[in-house]
Amino acid sequence: MLRRDFFKRTGQSLAALWALQTTIGRRANAATTQPHAGDANITVHDDAFWAQVRDAFSLTRKSTYLNTGCLGASPKVSIDELKNKIDEFEEVSKTGHTHQLWSEVKNKAGLILGCDADEIAYTRNAPKTPASSATGCGCSAATRSSLSTHEHVGNIVSWVVRHKRNGIVVKTFTPSTRSAQENVERIGALSISHVTCATSQILPIKTIGELAAPHGIWYFLDGAQAPGMLPVDVRDVGCRLRHQQPQKAAWPQGHRPALRAPLFAGLGAFMQFLLGIDNIWRRNHALGAMLIKELNELGAEIVSPQDKNEHGSIVTFRLYNMPYSEFRAS
Repeated sequence: MLRRDFFKRTGQSLAALWALQTTIGRRANAATTQPHAGDANITVHDDAFWAQVRDAFSLTRKSTYLNTGCLGASPKVSIDELKNKIDEFEEVSKTGHTHQLWSEVKNKAGLILGCDADEIAYTRNAPKTPASSATGCGCSAATRSSLSTHEHVGNIVSWVVRHKRNGIVVKTFTPSTRSAQENVERIGALSISHVTCATSQILPIKTIGELAAPHGIWYFLDGAQAPGMLPVDVRDVGCRLRHQQPQKAAWPQGHRPALRAPLFAGLGAFMQFLLGIDNIWRRNHALGAMLIKELNELGAEIVSPQDKNEHGSIVTFRLYNMPYSEFRAS
């Protein structure tokens, strides 16, 4: 198939992928509040409404951004809050760090994750979390740790360091894209993703946790790809913090405190923007399914699972007649 035919057939789907893992709120500087994504009247095909979502981002329209699985654009409301707080705190030369701000942001996160604010611990960033868990789990040299081959490098490196430092045996398994049960059977301490960054595969995390618990298997879940893409209920999954030893002790404001409070304020604005995740998930999942359908008709190889219950909003595929480098340059 000619390159121009490929893009003609899939152009609509590819252009729609900007919405993967995005959310809804209000336009920055808008005079009126935009419809909320949690509104029951919002549908997958309400294009006028979802066009307002696109307008909530500063992301350029000169190109189609497809890397949301790695680095998602922030909504204007979050960036504006960050900038405003920096100006506000610089005027009075204060850090801006308060218990009220901390609690407000954690409460909003609890609404998204299905838990209480005091069940949430913030870390520096997503890659930092696996490192903290890997170094603080108290595993001995006799520990055997299982990872999937589709883990983010931030998770893999953390366990490799434990292997080199303490002799932990690290083993890997390749996730099956055919069925969730196969993945349960392939697994043997355990560190996997809720949604893989490589193929957007949704792993059966609750079932795996239920199998691990009776055997005392330490189970770490990298959830970086899930919130913002699909509904998450950490209590239903059975998440809990225990047997973790802190590796660092520091003043709560941490390094460069003058920048921390504005970042938290921006995060709080984003959490508010994220409410309505059920509609967001249905919209983005439908876009992913549409792309999978078009790619199948074109004869492309779909690397992501095709079962609607096992694939997220990101779609990974290969073109048999086009090298990666040529496709990326097109």
